[in-house]
Amino acid sequence: MFRTILSVIGMIICFLAGSFLPLHLRIIGLRYLRPETATMAILLFVFAVTLRIKFRWSLIDFLSGLLVAEVITLLVISFYNGYGISLFHYGNLLWFFNLSIFIVSPWIAGLLLGSLWLKSVPLKP
Repeated sequence: MFRTILSVIGMIICFLAGSFLPLHLRIIGLRYLRPETATMAILLFVFAVTLRIKFRWSLIDFLSGLLVAEVITLLVISFYNGYGISLFHYGNLLWFFNLSIFIVSPWIAGLLLGSLWLKSVPLKP
């Protein structure tokens, strides 16, 4: 439970850091990719790799943190879109799926890269 809360707080910090970094430190976005989301994705990737390699978090810790973060994301999107209690409105789901690409992909990629790193590097006695 503690690791789930810690990972969600870390994801929120990565989101805020990606949103409020000075413009010259942001990554240039593509056509439909805002620089904030690209920076957030890279920060999430680095955070996930660090948690997996340095602190050796398990798969359950990663997935539980991701699930809670996705639920919070859907609630925030629903609040700002103004649909209120209708979480599964088409407008909410469209925003949710588009934003989830930048949350889920780097998180899972960081987990996989960290796992490959742990498999390839022998344990120190």
